[in-house]
Amino acid sequence: MLVWRVQPQQVADLVKGQPGDQTVLVLCFGVLSPEQRHRMAAACRTGQGPVAGVVDDAAVGYLACLPGPSWAAAVGLLAPFGSANPYAAAGHAPPEMFYGRAAQLAAVTGGTGPCLVHGGRRLGKSALLRQAGRQARRTAPDTMVVSASIRQVGAVLPAAALWPALAAALDDAGLPHAHDRTPAGVRRLIGEWIGGDPARRMLMLLDDAEGFLAADARQASANVAALADLMEETGHRVRVVFAGPGHPGRFQGEAVTVGPLDPQDAFDLLTRPLAALGLRLGPEAAARVVTEANNAPALIRLFADALLCRARRAPVARTTLPYAVTREDVTAVWLDLRAAPGYRDRLERALGLAGRCKVIVYAMAFHALDAGPDAVLTTDELRAACEEWWPEGFAGAGGDFPALLEECVGLGMLAADGGGFRLRTPYILTLLGGAGQIEAVLEGGFGAPAGFDPESVRAPGPDGRDRSPLTGGQVARLLRPGGGLRLVTG
Repeated sequence: MLVWRVQPQQVADLVKGQPGDQTVLVLCFGVLSPEQRHRMAAACRTGQGPVAGVVDDAAVGYLACLPGPSWAAAVGLLAPFGSANPYAAAGHAPPEMFYGRAAQLAAVTGGTGPCLVHGGRRLGKSALLRQAGRQARRTAPDTMVVSASIRQVGAVLPAAALWPALAAALDDAGLPHAHDRTPAGVRRLIGEWIGGDPARRMLMLLDDAEGFLAADARQASANVAALADLMEETGHRVRVVFAGPGHPGRFQGEAVTVGPLDPQDAFDLLTRPLAALGLRLGPEAAARVVTEANNAPALIRLFADALLCRARRAPVARTTLPYAVTREDVTAVWLDLRAAPGYRDRLERALGLAGRCKVIVYAMAFHALDAGPDAVLTTDELRAACEEWWPEGFAGAGGDFPALLEECVGLGMLAADGGGFRLRTPYILTLLGGAGQIEAVLEGGFGAPAGFDPESVRAPGPDGRDRSPLTGGQVARLLRPGGGLRLVTG
């Protein structure tokens, strides 16, 4: 938007009708005084228009005098006086908010790497797939990226509904419309496209796949096997990657694990965007936030969003930018978050805690309240504690329990210690809310177990009474195509 008369409130009124998912760059022909610049920032933040930045003649002159173009310098000049908040992006965070995960990204985009991405909810699996798609489009122009969420397949729809979903995703990606949406028809369409040019590749990213994988396991993984055949037939020029919260021990094959961020990446996610927005956290304060957030990206974003909103509510004189975040600010933000309605649910989503893993972590924390944060429980002791708190959820989970413990380690909540497990850090007790909250969660109950678990469910026999001696997961492994000796013991 181009303006000649600089009236801050008028600018804010003009952008009120702009859609919330778009941003406005305001070009002011003239020089804003320090007072006008702060009034403009206040008007933009209190209004409904998403103003990314206000560029006046002073900003243009400064940027023109730099030795070369610098996007970072431009953002550093404009963002502190705009209304941008990259931490508040719901669902699809902007690409500049993707930090770390270099090894996982390389594994997803690699030609023959693992085909399963797993990890706790809200730990960044979907963000990893989106970044992989962006990277493939940018660096490999002959690669077609096909992305789809298959959340309903297996949960609401049968596993075979995967193929119509793939046909729709292929249509969106630019392939000719698939009239035959059967497995053979979809495979034929992909094969014909791949065969049209030896340079072509296809990266198929299927998110929210745990329900599909579990349902397909009841059918000896027939649909997964068909996709594996497709990859083999095309010389791995077609690559299919599934993402879901389930632990790979419940399915077959290697997996890419998405857990908490590495400490430096978590530190950068917190401090670098805030610095561009005019807020400076000292290393000690930032390290404290990252540690208390257990390196969980969703929890770091939740804290940074609250900190940014708190800083922008306060009147800021022109001499205080960049705004130095104090230890008192950090304490106040955590207190405000923990007192906010629904924080417990947001916390558990950010940490990836759900179902049996949630019970395992809280049971371990309950034991640590008395025995100390470094207390170790063996697998059998921890299973017994979980069965005491949630008998329905852990009935018959013996074979699956080690995989669940590995999942809790992957979430960054537990650590293996000798022959047992303990809390990864003492801060987890504080993060979960201390003794009162931990006891309240455990004593509140967990209801009926949800979802299909192929490692603990045994199919009914022909007479409807007896059950199979093998679980669904064991049957899937026995019937999986390929050579090799299977040994059944009991």
